[in-house]
Amino acid sequence: MTMQPRTEDGSYVPPPRASDLPAKVAESVAAGLREIEDLQAVVDGAAEVLQAAAGRLAASDESEGDNGFAELSLGAAEALGSRIQESREVLGTFNIAFFGRTGAGKSTLLSALGGLDGARVLPGDQDWTTDVADIEWQGCRLFDTPGTGGWGRTRSRAELEEKARGAVERADVVILCFDDQSQQQAEFERVAEWVRAYGKPAIAVLNIRNGRWRHPAKVHDEESRKAHSDTVRQHVDNINGELAAIGLPGVPVVAINSKRALVARAAQPYQGPDLEDVKGELAVFGVEYLDDWSNLRVLEDLIAACLVVGGQDLRLASMRDGLRSALREWAEGMRIFSESARVQSEVTERSVGQMLEVLGYPDDETRATHLDAGNDDTDLLTALERLREQPFDAQVVGQLRTHGRHLLRAHLGVERKKSLRRAEDLIMDSFESEKRVKRGKFEKVVFDEDAVAAALAAVAHKIDTFLDAQLQLSGTEGIEDLELLERRGVRIEGSAGAGARTASTVLRAGGVLSGGVPRSL
Repeated sequence: MTMQPRTEDGSYVPPPRASDLPAKVAESVAAGLREIEDLQAVVDGAAEVLQAAAGRLAASDESEGDNGFAELSLGAAEALGSRIQESREVLGTFNIAFFGRTGAGKSTLLSALGGLDGARVLPGDQDWTTDVADIEWQGCRLFDTPGTGGWGRTRSRAELEEKARGAVERADVVILCFDDQSQQQAEFERVAEWVRAYGKPAIAVLNIRNGRWRHPAKVHDEESRKAHSDTVRQHVDNINGELAAIGLPGVPVVAINSKRALVARAAQPYQGPDLEDVKGELAVFGVEYLDDWSNLRVLEDLIAACLVVGGQDLRLASMRDGLRSALREWAEGMRIFSESARVQSEVTERSVGQMLEVLGYPDDETRATHLDAGNDDTDLLTALERLREQPFDAQVVGQLRTHGRHLLRAHLGVERKKSLRRAEDLIMDSFESEKRVKRGKFEKVVFDEDAVAAALAAVAHKIDTFLDAQLQLSGTEGIEDLELLERRGVRIEGSAGAGARTASTVLRAGGVLSGGVPRSL
């Protein structure tokens, strides 16, 4: 990668070197924190509006339990505040994330850059990093991520992938570590997706294990040195092809000898592996020689160039995009909740209206007795009608009463006719015999109490069956509509952002989704 920045008059400006980095980092960090303060004011204003809205909603909601809109509003305010705090921490330094297959020399490289004592360097088969650890370098933070070959070995792959994704999101530069034994694109497919998604600059590092590469003190003849360099060049070409295949064409590749760099830069006393070899290398070749021929300075200068040339603008743009994305996610969550609540209210209104058609529109006495809200003179039905801004148009005499009258006529009509005939016969006998019929005898002869009771029982059973069928019918459509929300909620939780997932959770907890739908609708 060639970087040739120029001034406004077109004159060439030498690219930044690693030695220039601390001052540039401090300047950029100060600019980032100023930007954060401006964004903090915007987020504080948004949070104030959301909290005020949550307060109004909570005060107006007389139902039991939490108000879903208020809960979502407070969640959005809290999430935006957390996002700003995370951005403040990220912008407090420059962040460089290192990824690589377990055993590719990633820990060795990080130890060399950080000037550590080598204690964190382990044999490849024992290096199973599971946490994202950081090291200070030139005013920046270097993040060592779990080795891609170890994802899922000791901790779940999903958990380690999420840690790695977070490291890419926070990073200003992403370093992809290969070695000269294996260069497989599959190692970095997920990382490449995140690099593209977040628009992060990337550098590929090829760790050369061959100790004779770039070692003129050991390899004296030019032909042998050229042969080693040609082999390295073939590895570089292979890496270029692998990176292009995963959507990262043009990523610069730097070949280094990480072990040699660590020998030169390790803090003393050295605590890493191969202590006697390290002592021998230092004694024979010296620090300066080993450092020069490790090629590590080329990598450092390239990282510095990535950070300084456009790095500040890129990280601020990334922060703004992240905040905008978070706002869009919560706005989408609000929209989903609003739409779902609207559907629920329509379903409830429709079900109530159908039930009133069955039961009849209640009078004031019935409302006061059975629909008392318990807080003022307003009953539940009146409160609902005020919210919908119009009364229900059900008749005072509902379908149940009308149907009951028909049943009574049908079932008691036969007994009525029988009673009338018996009454006529008894009256005629009384006239003929000129005897007065006592009241008790008249009732006993005329009315068949057992038959009347059986007819009334049959009517009650049919009324009960009719009422149950009508109420079930009026609630069926509502249940089906809410079950559609249930299935939609599953899709929300599986594919949407934080705001939409929270909306789905709030809806489910509040009984809007069919997991909480009362079957008595």
